[in-house]
Amino acid sequence: MTAEVINLPPDTPLLEAAQLFLARKKGRFPIVENGKLLGLLSQSDIMRATYELKSESWSS
Repeated sequence: MTAEVINLPPDTPLLEAAQLFLARKKGRFPIVENGKLLGLLSQSDIMRATYELKSESWSS
């Protein structure tokens, strides 16, 4: 059995990526553009970005 690999483009919105983590129960997604691996997006990355966005809105 082969697992489906879901690649995300680098411009994937934060909320869409978070929803994919919840729906697919994966720890990381590859970020791919034009067939080239740019990096990996982890659940920790989503949490960090969410915290930073929230912190910015609190200080404004």
